[in-house]
Amino acid sequence: MQEILIFPLDFLLSRIYSWSGGVGFGMDQSGLQGSLIIHSIDSLPYFFGASPQLAQKIVMSFWFFAILFSAYFLGNRLEREKFIQNPHFKYIFSFLYAFNFYILQAWWSIERTKFSLVVATPLILAILFPLIKEKLS
Repeated sequence: MQEILIFPLDFLLSRIYSWSGGVGFGMDQSGLQGSLIIHSIDSLPYFFGASPQLAQKIVMSFWFFAILFSAYFLGNRLEREKFIQNPHFKYIFSFLYAFNFYILQAWWSIERTKFSLVVATPLILAILFPLIKEKLS
C-alpha cells in the first residue's frame, strides 16, 4: 500500500539521489527512482505554493480527469476509425471506465500507480487499434 504524502516535495527531493542517509548508516534507493514521475505529479501543486490539503485535491482531480480523458480519447479514436458506430459510445465508455469497482478500491487507498496504468492503457490501445486495420507488407 502506498502512503499518502503530506509534504511530497521533500519526499521527491530525497528520491532524486541514489543514496539516502536518513536511515541508520544509509540505504540504497536506486531501485526506487522509477517512482520519480508519480511523485513529481504529487509535488507540482505543492511546489507552486498550494497548501497540503489543496495540493492533494488538485492531484486527485488530475488523476480523475486523466482517467476520463484517456477513455474518451480511446472511444473517440475507435469511432473515427469505424470500429464503433454508436455516436454515444465515447461518453458511455468514459463514464463506465472512470466509475468501476476496480478503480473505486484504488481511490480509498490512493494508489497512484494504478491510476497511471488505468490512464496509460486506453492511450496505448488508441495507438494500437488503428495499426490493426492497416495491412502489413
